[in-house]
Amino acid sequence: MDDIATFHRWLDRCDLTIDTFSAKLREEALLWLVRSWAGPDMESRIIDELLMTGEYERLVARARDKERVLESRGLQNPRVEDVGLAQEELLCWYFEQRLGGAVPRDVRVYARENGFEDDLSLRRAILREYCYCVSSVRNAARTA
Repeated sequence: MDDIATFHRWLDRCDLTIDTFSAKLREEALLWLVRSWAGPDMESRIIDELLMTGEYERLVARARDKERVLESRGLQNPRVEDVGLAQEELLCWYFEQRLGGAVPRDVRVYARENGFEDDLSLRRAILREYCYCVSSVRNAARTA
């Protein structure tokens, strides 16, 4: 009986009713179910979607070109010092110019939520993208 009373006091302190608490539990269970269902096969589902929309070939060609360009310039593993930008400038370039949004308040959380091992992996990917884009622009200017 004491556990039930403690539980009801907790509900009151949290401004919850049994019905709203039950609804939150159902939502959480559904979220867990969706995450567990989608997680293991997510990569193959993304590839399937890219194949169906016709984007796969374009993205694979871009990835191969990016590897070729970065390798030809010795930038497979670039450092921030190689590009002359501070970390914050690089983040601004990527999120504001490339994605057209704001730099996330918490880059670590953004990295995890978007499939990166950690924020360093995200920053490395952004740095490689910057090197590729700058190299592509310079190459286009030379051939024009």
